[in-house]
Amino acid sequence: MRTRSGLMLEKDANGNGAYQVELAVLQTPRAAISEAFRALRTSVLMSTAERPPQVVLITSSQPSEGKTSTALNLAATLAQKGSQVLLLDADLRRPGLASALDLPNRKGLSGILTGAHEYEAALLQPVFGAEHLYFLPTGPRPPNPAELLCSTKMEKLILRLRQDFEHVVIDSPPILPLTDATILSNLVDGIIMIVECEGTSRAALNRACRVMEHSGGKILGTVFNKVDSRRDGYYGYRLYHGYYNHHNQYYDQDDDQPAA
Repeated sequence: MRTRSGLMLEKDANGNGAYQVELAVLQTPRAAISEAFRALRTSVLMSTAERPPQVVLITSSQPSEGKTSTALNLAATLAQKGSQVLLLDADLRRPGLASALDLPNRKGLSGILTGAHEYEAALLQPVFGAEHLYFLPTGPRPPNPAELLCSTKMEKLILRLRQDFEHVVIDSPPILPLTDATILSNLVDGIIMIVECEGTSRAALNRACRVMEHSGGKILGTVFNKVDSRRDGYYGYRLYHGYYNHHNQYYDQDDDQPAA
């Protein structure tokens, strides 16, 4: 069920109450869905041999596959282990994190990149329920998102964030309709692809992964979202966590069948 603001509500395992999927880790820390996100956190931290990725981009092939929910919950789990974490909304076209967090979006990334204000003026802290989690919203919607994201100011901002935070989780637009995620892929340590079970086609996922790799991005893995809980045994929860290396069966498929 969605609220008027577009946020997804779910029942707990017993069918009681309701919580925002975007805030699952903060609102229902003992629930199975929160444990799935903690498992994702472990997978991300162990995904690279030398050291854990510091700056991670969350994206998908198409819109509405669960990027925002995954970005927010992953950032929350990282903050809960005591790390200083920044959640950055880089979807300058359709931002969703400020609404999910019920926080203002008057100042943010767009203003920083246009020189309207400094980075410190837009930083919101702390996000409720996680004292080490900070948030940088998009700010007002600009007329030229791609140009702002590929600017030297964006590069300098990411370098500054690397100095100030142990982890940076970036929510970005989808890959196939826009160039924004491709631009950002060169500024991060790794990319997590969100896949909507029975919604994302293998062909779309295949194309999105190839676009990312051709741009020089490093795909850490995929998160399978919106799995049928009755079919797969995760009763009461729509999110199913599956984290895989990007060299998987989808690279051997080139049809329009949904991922399952």
